[in-house]
Amino acid sequence: DTLVFENSGSQELSPAINTRTIRHYNKLSSLTVPVELELYKDIESIRFGLGLGTSYSVVFGQEGRLLKDELTVVDYSQSNKRYTNFLSFRATPSIGYKLSEKLMVNALCTIGIQSHGDNSFTNLKENSLTIMPAVGVSLNY
Repeated sequence: DTLVFENSGSQELSPAINTRTIRHYNKLSSLTVPVELELYKDIESIRFGLGLGTSYSVVFGQEGRLLKDELTVVDYSQSNKRYTNFLSFRATPSIGYKLSEKLMVNALCTIGIQSHGDNSFTNLKENSLTIMPAVGVSLNY
């Protein structure tokens, strides 16, 4: 793409490097419905847990830019889709501290892996990894 001449009268080509900057941005809005089973073990006031399950995500908004190949930049949106609805497999390890019989402080991290299938822009299979840490309070009644 880049031609460099040694001097204005010469027709001899020299190697050159061309740098191009492309601003990428990716936004995805989805509603996720999880189904998860949790096993836990209490050791005095500490609770160790592990949740396993799946979730289904409905994509209702997306916008972004990506490289289709070495030269072509493609913008995608909800009308020109990159993602469709997708299924995720998830695991959620957790640890909690019981403040009382009814109140517990809990820390957890949901890890999900999704397969989005073939990307219509690049013809490559896309997978993604989601990591969602959280800290909260659980109230048992």
